[in-house]
Amino acid sequence: MKTLITTAVFALATYICSAQTVLDTAYIKCYYTYRYMRDTANPDNMRSDEMTLLVGKKTSKFYCYGAFQRDSLIISISEGNGDMSDFSAKRSNYKGETFFKVYKNYPENKITFTDRILTTDYLYEESIPVQEWKIHNDTTTVSGYKCRKATCTFRGRNYVAWFTVEIPMNNGPYKFGGLPGLIVKIGDTKSNHIFELIGTETVKEPVLLETRDYLKTNRKDYTSVYRKYKHNFINFLKENMGVISYSSDRPLPVWNNDVIERDIK
Repeated sequence: MKTLITTAVFALATYICSAQTVLDTAYIKCYYTYRYMRDTANPDNMRSDEMTLLVGKKTSKFYCYGAFQRDSLIISISEGNGDMSDFSAKRSNYKGETFFKVYKNYPENKITFTDRILTTDYLYEESIPVQEWKIHNDTTTVSGYKCRKATCTFRGRNYVAWFTVEIPMNNGPYKFGGLPGLIVKIGDTKSNHIFELIGTETVKEPVLLETRDYLKTNRKDYTSVYRKYKHNFINFLKENMGVISYSSDRPLPVWNNDVIERDIK
């Protein structure tokens, strides 16, 4: 299994190395934690990733900070700056199993969604989805910001959000937005997917899109592949990378993954 992981890591380097296109210049960086349920059969086993929202005047980018740092480490090793022992020692410092990126282009009313499943980079586009918010009178404080409550139903889930007019922007984590202030916390009512702001800073930083050989698809087909990948990783690996054996005393991992968008079966 160790040889398999080593081979997969270096195979990824070929796909990760890419040119980048500057989409905008961010003026604020928002840091979130993303807590999500990996396996509905083990509801107490919640995962947590560190996420970043870069916001420019025209475009924003939401991505996993830990995954970004691991990608950078893999590139460095592939260029001869270290070896597998460096990767094994350092990768635990960068939390994150989330490889998707969400780009919102407000002038074009478009979302560009990218993700990497094994060594395939997927990309699909859609109009920025509208959430039909109901704003309530409830208030609270999140990360030092005074917030107001809003609720909506979006793609198979009921959500409770908290937004602040102290950061007056129509944005939030993932594909969420459309409120008169930044969404600082949002989670579905079953608490399977929760995004929460932990800090912000003023920046002047490029919003970058990696120029890769994307497999252009649509949301429905991407979700179908993603479900198979998350349900049984080893079988997916066998089918897509030619791995024909698995040697371990432990059973193959099978997860009842609870994907965030449940409207596509």
